[in-house]
Amino acid sequence: MHILKNVLTPFLLPPGIFIFILFILAGWYFHKKKWKALTITLVFAGFAWALSISPVSDAMIKGLESRYRIPKIVKGDVIILLGYGVLDEAPDLTGLGAPSGIYLTRIVTAERLQKRLNLPIIVSGAEVPEDRVAKGHIAKRFLMDLGVPADKIIIEDKSRDTFENAEFTEKICHRLGFTDPILVTSAYRDL
Repeated sequence: MHILKNVLTPFLLPPGIFIFILFILAGWYFHKKKWKALTITLVFAGFAWALSISPVSDAMIKGLESRYRIPKIVKGDVIILLGYGVLDEAPDLTGLGAPSGIYLTRIVTAERLQKRLNLPIIVSGAEVPEDRVAKGHIAKRFLMDLGVPADKIIIEDKSRDTFENAEFTEKICHRLGFTDPILVTSAYRDL
């Protein structure tokens, strides 16, 4: 049963299900002897499949990831932690909500920088419906669990997208006199 599940799952979830549908469509074109449509469908299905496998997607993203390096000497007057995905209803030891893998990596990096440089952290999160826990509040709780003092954490939780993250965080920086921020983010893919 386990082997069957592992074999079928990639075909049932995107993009596998769409590629599977394209192959069914290709079979129909083959049966109807529509060679041009068959060729186009197979090329498109092959292209979609190639883009979905790790070697191709890794090669395409590698240039984006290798472009930015962590500086050997990190200096600034504030740390800006960009938010990422959360499991806002996941129970945790100290509250409700947990960060995704990428976000947890960012949180730990911000905590390490805060300890090394003794700087405040601006957590740029996202506005959420009233019945949800905001990313910034989850990050603050985790940062405090890791030993960052509450008075060193500033939450920006009004933004709805990356543009507003930058806009509202800039306003906080101007209001508090920060001029040399350290941005904590990550490359595209989850490691």
